[in-house]
Amino acid sequence: MLRLLLNMENYSDETFLLGRLRAGDEAALDRLFEAYYGYLFKIAYSLVRDGDVAKDCVQNVFVRLWQKRDTIEIKSTLKGYLQRTIVNECLGWQRQQKHTLSPDTQVHVPDPAHSPVETLQSEHLKTLVQAAIA
Repeated sequence: MLRLLLNMENYSDETFLLGRLRAGDEAALDRLFEAYYGYLFKIAYSLVRDGDVAKDCVQNVFVRLWQKRDTIEIKSTLKGYLQRTIVNECLGWQRQQKHTLSPDTQVHVPDPAHSPVETLQSEHLKTLVQAAIA
């Protein structure tokens, strides 16, 4: 059973952990958190450009996953579901910031043309946003 928990890329592992999560197993939530935190943090950070906000967004995703464990419907993979959820969480944060910040205190997002890494991250972000909208 330990081997089953080690490889999160296997769909049956996700199915097993989702079943345990629905049964109220906090250890399954911990395992999912460990497996996906870094991946979701990178996505969140690429969207909000603030480490603390990115951490909060990821934490909110996992809190919501736990709260809605009984009714959650995952039509693709758990990884895809979490990816879409973190993008939505970050977009919601950005919308909230637009309403709470005055124009002269808006968060500055660097121009992605400055470096190849930023350009790749920007393209990845566009893909994520388009997938979330779809």
